Amino acid sequence: MKNTIGLVSVLVFAAISTLQQEVYGWILTVELNAPIDSDYLRTTVSGPFGYERSKVIDYEQARLQLDSEGSTSPVTVDFDIPETEIPVGYHFRVCSTTHAFLGTGPCYDFRRDNGGDLVVSMDLYG
Repeated sequence: MKNTIGLVSVLVFAAISTLQQEVYGWILTVELNAPIDSDYLRTTVSGPFGYERSKVIDYEQARLQLDSEGSTSPVTVDFDIPETEIPVGYHFRVCSTTHAFLGTGPCYDFRRDNGGDLVVSMDLYG
């Protein structure tokens, strides 16, 4: 009886872990290299099946936070992307602009070649 309970516990844990990966998927981190005088940055991720999410960050505040920590890293924006929205083997697009609500900036296309989280870099100079 004790072994059966242990086996059931392992199976339930495995099922929950699989479900979490399907629901929560993976994290896309976008590194943003932007002009120092930028105020806000809007970053948008678009997937192959109509998925689209945008985030606006206060670039000046984010840069001040990194500077206070002594970091020379670029400002980053994280997106939690469901596995079903941008699966392995599919392309997705990341666009970013130095205007919080107007216009579009550069867009880059990426392909998700393998599972797990992904980091991409964008240059907003120009």
